[in-house]
Amino acid sequence: MMRTTKAAVDRRAAAFTERQSVYEFLCQAYEGGTVYREANLFRHSPRETENDFNRRAAQAVYPNLVRPTLGIYRDHLYKRGEAVRRDIDDAGWQAFSTNCDLGGHDLNAFWSGVAIHELLFGWMGVLVDSPVLPQLDRPLTQADVNDGLTRPYFVAVCPMEIADWSLDEYGQLNWVHLLCAYTDNTDPMATPIETTLHRFYGRNEWWVYDGDGNLVSNGLNPLGRVPFVVVRFASSMRHPFIGTSFMEDYAGLNRAIMNSISLRHDFLAKNSLQILTLQLMPALADDGGGSEIVIRNLIEYAGEHAPQFVGPDVSGAQWMFQHVQDLVGWMRQMAMLQDVEVQVQAAESGVAKQVDFEQTNAALAAFADGLQNAEIEATKLWFAWQGREWSDAYVIDYPDTFNVRSLEADLASALAVREVYGDLSPTVVAESLGAVADRLLDHPDAALSEQIEDELTTNAGSLTAEAVDRGRMATESTSREPFEEPETVV
Repeated sequence: MMRTTKAAVDRRAAAFTERQSVYEFLCQAYEGGTVYREANLFRHSPRETENDFNRRAAQAVYPNLVRPTLGIYRDHLYKRGEAVRRDIDDAGWQAFSTNCDLGGHDLNAFWSGVAIHELLFGWMGVLVDSPVLPQLDRPLTQADVNDGLTRPYFVAVCPMEIADWSLDEYGQLNWVHLLCAYTDNTDPMATPIETTLHRFYGRNEWWVYDGDGNLVSNGLNPLGRVPFVVVRFASSMRHPFIGTSFMEDYAGLNRAIMNSISLRHDFLAKNSLQILTLQLMPALADDGGGSEIVIRNLIEYAGEHAPQFVGPDVSGAQWMFQHVQDLVGWMRQMAMLQDVEVQVQAAESGVAKQVDFEQTNAALAAFADGLQNAEIEATKLWFAWQGREWSDAYVIDYPDTFNVRSLEADLASALAVREVYGDLSPTVVAESLGAVADRLLDHPDAALSEQIEDELTTNAGSLTAEAVDRGRMATESTSREPFEEPETVV
């Protein structure tokens, strides 16, 4: 039995305490805006005056690369057609799938939110809970069941809300302690009341306490296991229960880009004033009479040298530009997005770009596998809450391959395939062009896809016949007479 003391309510896991500032920084990096700039724009030297820093801070911009990078990962799974296949022939689950969290979100919307937080923080929790039945003055009816009154639901739980936990020798949860912030603000004329409830979920029971350690409610858990699923981008070596992601280092590079751009802007603003120098005519020399340099809209000068503009040396600016480009390159490599929506550089070989593509595809596939396993496990718990078994006929399948290259890169690849395999394997050409057509037409319907496939197959057959004819003509042209064996000379 779990201890129900104030100490248990106040206790926090070491990883929870250690990572709070990191999670706050990652939230700021994702959202950007004034709060992020004020917290992460640094003085570039102790000699920078307060006025100079304030002026630079007012002009600072944050090129947020964190949010679109997470969006690329998420969109490959949940925003591009029917990427996730869910085949579960169950009426209750079908109704649940359209509102899986009691907040109006369908499964794609719910799990895409989980995916964003998993990437940002390195891990995310999903609680599968069953509602407490309301006190009714009548028996529970089938209509109540159909309306979802008894239906289990999903709850997305951020790492900042997972306060403490216990694992057995196999790494399975004994219990988990979740923080649930709640604001009572139902009356617009009353002062809002903010409180935090502490929910403990064990293998056979659950408890809810207030901040003083007083028991609010409790109940039985018939599942025999903690109804909590953890999805990790990658497991942490220091704290095995939590996860880690490249995003902490990635966001640090993004912060360096913001500071570098700010310094570059300030440098150019201070060093771009040009000064015109020239040798004056003797008549315009300073005689104390207030002579004008410009006469009839013309400047007259003496000597053999034309006027020249003299300005401060700004050659250091090119190093600032290159520094930013290097930082962006490191970020793309860290995120395995070297080949996503960018044109192929002429200096890069086809082999190098293919390696980049394979790395990106592998990263996305591993990301998809983790979410697929988490969704299957959470769905099994959803059935278990209702005393039902998961059927082997049920399918939740995430994609294994992804179109991560730009359409231009795919077209170039298809043309190269046609050039190389045209005569040797027209079938390869047809399959390659078919894949490009699918992207070009944004996943056409079945009838149009079948028509395109038939046309490509037919043309592939014609191409094969033409290749045979060319081969035969080439053989004939090397003979002395058509269709005759060459004479043997002794």
